[in-house]
Amino acid sequence: MKFEVKKCKGQITSTEFLIVSVVLVILFTFATNFWNIVAFRFGEKSFRSGLELTALDISDILINTPGTPGNWQDDTSKIFSLGISDSTHVMNEKKLIAFTNLNYTQAKKALGVPAYDYKFRIRTLNGTVIYQSGLDPSATSQIVVITRFVLLKNDIMKMEFGVWS
Repeated sequence: MKFEVKKCKGQITSTEFLIVSVVLVILFTFATNFWNIVAFRFGEKSFRSGLELTALDISDILINTPGTPGNWQDDTSKIFSLGISDSTHVMNEKKLIAFTNLNYTQAKKALGVPAYDYKFRIRTLNGTVIYQSGLDPSATSQIVVITRFVLLKNDIMKMEFGVWS
């Protein structure tokens, strides 16, 4: 018995071409969808990290610095940097009152958060709001609230600072 070997000249049939094309389209679609999901999640995490860093930085500045100029509460039109403390974690009530009386746009500019909305609160340890400034958050998916303990009139209070977009 003698076997004959057929000599192929690299030709494919239309059925083979169709199968390979369908497989490639499916693989390409899967890869594209996977890439979009990964990019979206990375973007969300990056945005969230930016919000966290912004909220932490601003809360640090508020509770650790007197602001610039040091007597900005006397003339709020000349605020360069907003701070509401006399020393680390010790709040100056005059500055606190001046800050909460600023209009929202001026406060955002002084805080350095023109791209974000914010909410600031000073609460007693039992939750009673003593001072507040800013907007209440709407139905937003990304909000970051930093809570710090401060001293106001020799009482321990909670300072909350939240940002969102």
